[in-house]
Amino acid sequence: MSGGILILVILSLNQQDKVGCANLYDLLSYEECVDEKLFNQYSFQLINSRITSIESPIYKQWKNKQISFDQYISSTTSFIRGWSESNLEQTLINNRRKHKDICELLNRFWNLYEEKVREKPNLAHFSEDYVYVNLKKK
Repeated sequence: MSGGILILVILSLNQQDKVGCANLYDLLSYEECVDEKLFNQYSFQLINSRITSIESPIYKQWKNKQISFDQYISSTTSFIRGWSESNLEQTLINNRRKHKDICELLNRFWNLYEEKVREKPNLAHFSEDYVYVNLKKK
């Protein structure tokens, strides 16, 4: 539809140190997200764009003493586990691990994760960069 607006929110590479979740996903840089040649190819006009960093709200709550250390550890583990466990499980399946072994390995992994975060709480402090792109259909 001519004149329609398209708003994109894209998880991007961390602009400070170029790491973040880049090891798990094929993330784009800000420049790659704002590719005017690509926009023109599909008849879009760039209205505006910006990059925004969003810090872990769980970490902020713990640092502001709104939740206990144990709540911080538990909540952080649940959050990370929620979006990453299926990838870990699939990797184990692809490597022909038995179902009962997979459950045990995943539990051991998450116990080790919690142990490491207890030792070094800042390991779970992360922020992600998002690129907001507003486009208009020509």
